Amino acid sequence: MRIDTSREQAAEALRAKAKIIRDLEAEAKRKLQEEQDQEAYNRLLREKARTIHSLLYEVQEALEGLPEEEQDQLESALENMGIRASQALEVDSPFFMSMLLYPDDYTEGEENELEKLISNFHPGDS
Repeated sequence: MRIDTSREQAAEALRAKAKIIRDLEAEAKRKLQEEQDQEAYNRLLREKARTIHSLLYEVQEALEGLPEEEQDQLESALENMGIRASQALEVDSPFFMSMLLYPDDYTEGEENELEKLISNFHPGDS
C-alpha cells in the first residue's frame, strides 16, 4: 500500500509539472502565432526550459518512497531531461528549447517524453 501511495504522489507531482510545461508551450505558440510576439515566445520557452531543468529537484521528495530501482530510473530520466534543458538555456536557442521533450519523429497529439515517462511508470493513468 505504501508503494502505491508513493507512486501516486510521484505521478501526481510529475503530472503537475507536465501540465505546466504544456501550458507554457501553448501560451508561447499563441503569443507567436496570434500576436507575432517573438520576445514573449522566447521568454515562455526559457521558462519551459527552466521548468524542465528543475524537474528532478522539484519532484525529488515525491520520489523518495519508491522502490530504489524505480526511483533510480525516474531520477536518471529526469536528470537527462534537465541536462538537455540546461544546454538549451546555455545556447539560448528558442528552437532547441521548443524541441525539448520531443523526439525527431514526434507527431502532434502524441505524448511528449515526460508524459511517456509518467505513463510507463504509472500505467493506466494519463
